[in-house]
Amino acid sequence: MALLQALGGNDGRSIEALQTEMDTVAVDYLLKRGYVVEMPGEWEKPGEFCDRIGISVRTFQRHVRSKWRPQVDIEEGPNGRINKVRSNKLFDDFMRKHGSRQKTARSGQVSDRNGAASYCRYRQLALSI
Repeated sequence: MALLQALGGNDGRSIEALQTEMDTVAVDYLLKRGYVVEMPGEWEKPGEFCDRIGISVRTFQRHVRSKWRPQVDIEEGPNGRINKVRSNKLFDDFMRKHGSRQKTARSGQVSDRNGAASYCRYRQLALSI
């Protein structure tokens, strides 16, 4: 802040204008080097996040601690349990890409990775014969 005040006294610009200009320069610098700079969304519970993007909670738990995931704000409880997530578009895309494309039971479609849905279809075929 002292640097901004020192710079602000030289040409008469306000501190807020200088800070906005510095933010713009910093964002341009990061974008030119391949970084993605965007504002995160609202805080969500893990279940709400999973319902919104269409992945299972198990998939979320498996990939949220991946070292290759994009930077995202995570609020953990005292035992390390994830209470809230503040995601962005990159994190949403990462979770969709690495997650199963099946909906959770909370969203009304009951299926899992172990083939419960395919077993039900097999049973229906067997009963119809």
